[in-house]
Amino acid sequence: MKPRHILVIPDGNRRFAKKNKLCLEEAYTVAAEKISDVINWFAEEDGVKELTVYGLSYDNIQKRGEEELDPILKAWANEFIKWCGYKPISENDVNVKIKTSNFEFPAYFCSAKESVENKTKKNSKKQVNILIGYSGTRDIQKAINNVGEGENPDIMSYMQVDNAIDAMIRTGSAYRLSDCPLHQLCYAELFFLDKLFPELGQDDFKKIMEEYGKRAKRFGR
Repeated sequence: MKPRHILVIPDGNRRFAKKNKLCLEEAYTVAAEKISDVINWFAEEDGVKELTVYGLSYDNIQKRGEEELDPILKAWANEFIKWCGYKPISENDVNVKIKTSNFEFPAYFCSAKESVENKTKKNSKKQVNILIGYSGTRDIQKAINNVGEGENPDIMSYMQVDNAIDAMIRTGSAYRLSDCPLHQLCYAELFFLDKLFPELGQDDFKKIMEEYGKRAKRFGR
């Protein structure tokens, strides 16, 4: 059995820059390109239908300066444009959604976001969600408010990430959730890797898929 929905927290990019004597712009470019690799690996996995990447947290946007945020957003925007012609996305019928906060993003980022979403909007076999400026806590709070005002009692239907997550992969040797999609993780299997995100390989990804299948999932039974 494979996870239907995978969450990736790509941690360790700044440490990768320091380790390899790269500037932040170079490191974030490498990291964004690695996301494309992850999408390719995900697209090749039969039975895995959804991939969510926690690209940038709400706190990151609030607490990091423009000199660091700008290269991150530029790296993401460049990758979004590449995805408009990325074969693993087109050939595997992957729909891409860039889910952002109400932060005022630069025009180049918004344009790239719109381009890839429009290019893939008719794709329906698999789903990729990129979370930029996301907060799991705020997602829950907003959903609760909307449930109170709406007719649908299902809190998940009001969330930015609206499907349960089966497996979480976090790189960078940190053992924390960092305000990722929290409610959606309630029955997820958690995988923490010591590798920095740009060092992640397809073998690592496949090992996690194999390990997931070996774990007993009782869901309270």
